[in-house]
Amino acid sequence: MRQEKKIEILQALDEADLRGKVLIPLFTKMGFVDPILHHHSNEKGKDIVLKEIDTKFKKSYYLSVVVKAGDVTGSSSGSSGYFALLNQVKQSLNEPYKHIYELKEVFIDQVIIVISGKFLPTSLESIYGTLKSEKLDKSIREPIDINKLIRLIDEHFSEYWNEYEDETKSLLEQRNYLLNNLGKLSKVLLPDIKSQELFLQKVAKSDYEIELFPYKLARKYIANIGYKKINIDEVDEFFTDPSISNGYADIKKHFFEIKEKARGILYEIDEVVEILKEILDEKNPEKAVDLTMKLESYVGGGYGRSFQFSTRDIEGQEDFYYGLKEYRRKKEHLIGQNVLDFYNRLFEIISEKTEKELTSFYKEHPKEDKETWLGFILTMDFEKQELTELKFYKFQESPRIIKDESRFGSASKEIERMFIEGTTSIKVEIAVNNYGFWKEEEHTNETKAKSFLWHYQKAFEKMFLEITGLIEDE
Repeated sequence: MRQEKKIEILQALDEADLRGKVLIPLFTKMGFVDPILHHHSNEKGKDIVLKEIDTKFKKSYYLSVVVKAGDVTGSSSGSSGYFALLNQVKQSLNEPYKHIYELKEVFIDQVIIVISGKFLPTSLESIYGTLKSEKLDKSIREPIDINKLIRLIDEHFSEYWNEYEDETKSLLEQRNYLLNNLGKLSKVLLPDIKSQELFLQKVAKSDYEIELFPYKLARKYIANIGYKKINIDEVDEFFTDPSISNGYADIKKHFFEIKEKARGILYEIDEVVEILKEILDEKNPEKAVDLTMKLESYVGGGYGRSFQFSTRDIEGQEDFYYGLKEYRRKKEHLIGQNVLDFYNRLFEIISEKTEKELTSFYKEHPKEDKETWLGFILTMDFEKQELTELKFYKFQESPRIIKDESRFGSASKEIERMFIEGTTSIKVEIAVNNYGFWKEEEHTNETKAKSFLWHYQKAFEKMFLEITGLIEDE
């Protein structure tokens, strides 16, 4: 298995799966005794506790493992900053642990740090520097990043990769079995072969959008699909038309990501909330002071230090706000003109036919062919809300140079045109090969077509809105 694939597998795991499905069996294979999953709201910095026996001197050493998914930065604030990790290390060393098998309190001798990302510049230096000032730097047994973790798995727990591939194969077989049954079901539910094929395509490539049926009600769900997990959330149905664009964000995807980040912050402040609850319930002033000292390790340990957990990832969503405003403006216009369903039908037809035309175009015209244009003319009957004609055509023409009359005096090529002809026709023409692809060698003609399709979709949307009386904001 390639290194890139191994990284992808491990980084798709959340911390719970990283601890339970990778690290516990890995440390067992490495010879540590009784790896115990200790993660909970009052874990005191210990995600996993291990025992190591020195057979020569008959002495037991206790180690804790601090686990974090993703990278660690050199920042002193935020969920990915080194300071949050540092607090866990200090708590591991300073707070005793009641061993569940030995039924006695033990102190941790050393800490192993494991992350599924990388230690970004200054993060490890900051951790070691702070611990050194407190004479605790020798207590770090090993910092393990994604590359070192993969080496350890390869050496001690290589069957994990085989288990993953076996499970992936099993999941694929289950998926194919499911698709086969859904195919049979679609023949009962859906009237024609085209609708049945569309249904199966949507199921097979579901990612952030789940559209099991070509009905609007199914569009309101979002799914984040990963290894062994699927998180599903719901979006207000008004914001689920894929045919209506905005210049700022993929609404459903961005909305889901905001919720994921908010969930992560809640997870991180859980321990602090528990301490604050204990302070509020405590009647003994001495114990309350002890709790404030415990709280100090989370919020920084210095006078006036602000609460360390950062909400920067979900603050200031101005761009997303403007994207939602743009989407609402367009959709409300289409509803007001009583053409939303008509627009969506045309959008689907144009998308399907343009993708086929583009696939054929890329097969016939190599990327060096810069002067061949692919266009379409669309004629509509608004009274009957029907498509009258959709005709594709190609022609040869050198894109003309447009001089910019601004003070910068730059020039560009005219490689995309769109027109309204009369009150019922839209014409779009694009010199396709004038647009390049990043990492073109990774594309097929089909994936190029899917990727480039949005140029035609965007042009159609702009002209349709204009022909129905809405002028886009500059």
